Amino acid sequence: MIRAIGVGFQYAGYEIPSLGSTELEAREGQLIVLQGENGSGKSTFLRCLAGLMPQFYQGTTHGELTVDGLDAFAADPHEFFGRCALVSQEPRSQAFCPNLFEEIAFGLRNLGLKENISFRVEEAAEAVGLTPFLGHSVRTLSGGQQKLALLACHLALRPKILLLDEPLANLDEDSQRRLIQLIAREKSQGTLLIVSEHQRGPLSAYTDEVLTLKGPAVQLPTEQPLPLASLPPRLAITGWLAKDCDWGHQSVVLSDINFHLPTHPGLLITGANGSGKTTLLKALRGLLPPRRGRLDFNGVPLKKQKISQMASVIGYAGQHSDQHFFCLTVKEELEASAHLCGRYDANWLEWLSQQWGLNSLAERPPYHLSGGEKRRLLLAASLAARPELLLWDEPTAGLDSVYQNRVKAMISQLQAHGFSVIASEHHENLPLERRMHLKQGQVFV
Repeated sequence: MIRAIGVGFQYAGYEIPSLGSTELEAREGQLIVLQGENGSGKSTFLRCLAGLMPQFYQGTTHGELTVDGLDAFAADPHEFFGRCALVSQEPRSQAFCPNLFEEIAFGLRNLGLKENISFRVEEAAEAVGLTPFLGHSVRTLSGGQQKLALLACHLALRPKILLLDEPLANLDEDSQRRLIQLIAREKSQGTLLIVSEHQRGPLSAYTDEVLTLKGPAVQLPTEQPLPLASLPPRLAITGWLAKDCDWGHQSVVLSDINFHLPTHPGLLITGANGSGKTTLLKALRGLLPPRRGRLDFNGVPLKKQKISQMASVIGYAGQHSDQHFFCLTVKEELEASAHLCGRYDANWLEWLSQQWGLNSLAERPPYHLSGGEKRRLLLAASLAARPELLLWDEPTAGLDSVYQNRVKAMISQLQAHGFSVIASEHHENLPLERRMHLKQGQVFV
């Protein structure tokens, strides 16, 4: 079904290929796992397999690539529709229908189907555990739920080849188990699955082959101490006070919430997909006013504080990296908030760029980075204005082991020098002293 001989790809404007010479022979009913560090070419290879190169991404192709009898570098992309499906790392960018039902039905209608559409939509939604959300907009779902929603859209088409880019990232343990069972089911039914994943263990029982990609040789940054001379005096901040608050978009996600949340020590927020972790972090940042009740920050109602002024106090890194980027290069993106807040410090920004491995990417457009590289840029940018507080939403999602460990070390390093860190994660593996668990619309500290 798939034959790759010396396949490579070099994006337009790049000095070196993003995907080196890659070989693969794969047939129906197999599970092939792609592994490699961030930037090694896993997402690029999946895009090649999906027939998107160079039609949708300008650049130069190398080698020969045949996918289900099609020349992947020459065939019209529409020929891949319905036979080869790609679930990307940024599912939000592929959603545009008013609700999940219509999102899943969209592909079926484009295939010309007129009968059994409702059945196939409901079947796909049930397979990923999203039946209760068929009437909801995909954009109002949690990051993990959005990934499952996009998978449901493709499952309804019953493709021969399923390409999954970091499918386990952003998923809670129950959703991961459901997805692994789904992968096993599709494999048993003859679907060829090619999965990019940093977590090899959960899929090992079903894996037929592991293909390790090696990207351009990059010297990994060594951990350096914080440039203390760049740190301004720390401010005295009392934290947040919530009284009788409800939060949500189309429906209430967090209900009747009351808490006093001091900024120190650090806090880890846990909970299942859809429990409200992202909603709460957006609320604490001032991006989502309560539907009911009052939320104060540092003794002042948050709704009376300008979001722009808060940028120098709170650094925020959400789940969807692409939503944060608006500059032409990585260097400009890293420096943007520091300039806007009047808190530019060259030594601090140089330290951030080195610690997050951004020096070699400085002149690239942020949207052309891999998922892990985007995450590193976003985390670095959240620190650029030297804020008092950090709100990080699943900071390790999509990162390789090197940078997952870097996140943990950075949190310890920042806390030791007066920064406050509040982060959400599905796994309790971050060095944060306090715990907050969200379940069924309630907060448990």
